[in-house]
Amino acid sequence: MMSDEKKTKLGELLDQSIALEYNALRLYMLFAELYPEDRVFWKRISQEEMFHAELLEGLRPPLKANALPDDMLSDNLAELKESNTDISEAIEIFAKDKPNREDAFNYALALETTGSELIFQKIVTRSSDKKIEKAFKSLAGFCKDHAKRIRTWMRTNKLLVKHTPFPSSKIESQSDSKNISDPSPQKIKTERKPQ
Repeated sequence: MMSDEKKTKLGELLDQSIALEYNALRLYMLFAELYPEDRVFWKRISQEEMFHAELLEGLRPPLKANALPDDMLSDNLAELKESNTDISEAIEIFAKDKPNREDAFNYALALETTGSELIFQKIVTRSSDKKIEKAFKSLAGFCKDHAKRIRTWMRTNKLLVKHTPFPSSKIESQSDSKNISDPSPQKIKTERKPQ
């Protein structure tokens, strides 16, 4: 029998994973709105994020008690919460202060390569539940595919691919940043929207 605490944490891990997919969807829909020249690209990627969330919804209980080790539940849960907070804050900032196109793409690339993919890959390597392992392995593969397509789109459109990790600290708009030449997503450049 699964302990109530572990059952709650497993449910929360699943909830946060689903939220991550929906946050990515919201981010990419915002980019579709902000960058008309890339609208089709971002809409396609965001539709795939919806599919990913639905895939995770299919993992709802019953889940096995030993699906993930206890230490991993806590670690991954904290990482997922942090990623969701980062993306939600980015969406708020980007909606007010449009990031330049190159930085928007680099933010998405960082999310797909060092944000969700790493978390999902960790879950795959330590899961003892075949259903969870299969779903998160698929998600890690989807992240790799998105990253590859983002890089290809960037190169085709002559946008510089910057190798930066997914943010773990606050994102600043251009109006808040002292050093706007810093290419990391933590100091992502934005263009002011006309008032």
